[in-house]
Amino acid sequence: MIVPMEITEKLVKVNGQNMGIYKAGEGEHLIVLLPGWNILPAIEFAPLIRELAKKYTVCTIDYFGYGRSDSTSREHTNENYVQEIRAALSAAGLKPPYVLMPYSCSGVYAEYYAAMHPCEIEGLVLLDSTFTHEELDIGTPEDIERVQNTLIEAAESIAAANLPPIGTKDWHEFCEEHFQELYPLYLPYGYTKEEANILATTLNHIDTVIAQIDALPENVREVMLLSTKIADTVPVLVINAEPEDDKHERAICARLEKLGQVKRSIIVEGSEHGDIHRHVATIRDEIDSLLK
Repeated sequence: MIVPMEITEKLVKVNGQNMGIYKAGEGEHLIVLLPGWNILPAIEFAPLIRELAKKYTVCTIDYFGYGRSDSTSREHTNENYVQEIRAALSAAGLKPPYVLMPYSCSGVYAEYYAAMHPCEIEGLVLLDSTFTHEELDIGTPEDIERVQNTLIEAAESIAAANLPPIGTKDWHEFCEEHFQELYPLYLPYGYTKEEANILATTLNHIDTVIAQIDALPENVREVMLLSTKIADTVPVLVINAEPEDDKHERAICARLEKLGQVKRSIIVEGSEHGDIHRHVATIRDEIDSLLK
């Protein structure tokens, strides 16, 4: 995989397997971006990483089964995710305290982390993360099958394209010919053409992603049942995408009550779950306020 020069890539050993970790910046505060079901976290978050790295140290991790990391047959429990995050950061020489910024499903693991190891967390920035105040209504066999079919279709499409090796001249020429329609979707947000092309021609390990989705309802249930009000012991900033309806808006309020004394909660107008990490200026300003 090709990563922009200013974001350095390292493979570290976690439980005897390779895990990718990416770092930029040399600031005093260490922000750890934790991905959702992103194809390649270092690429998906690249504009946000570059902006935050102007002032802070920023890193992101490829969970097992994602990006450059090995696949795994290990159970996808909260405890295992937290152990793997801590081990990867330690192996990369990145020491706590951390400002954890989880996106989507990683919010579940980050809340568990903060509950189990609050002394390692300087702050928690929940970036439209999965709600943990109630049972999660996904993970049925039908849900899993639908996601699996989508991933398989994408893999078959990439295979059928007979792509040249990523990063070669032939690959660049292929992308310029076939992915012109992608550029207006990515370039205005600070991505490069190369990053857009990588996202269009790369997939994660399907089996690992499916297993993670399958385990998520139980992981949510475990965090839901924790008696800890995380925001009472760790500064918490909640950044939500614009609510889809009244029910979603009520759920946001209920979630804040479950967290405790949240330092600040905002809704990013005009954002959706899938693009909230591209609202770079808003996220930067809110983190600046939190870390003051």
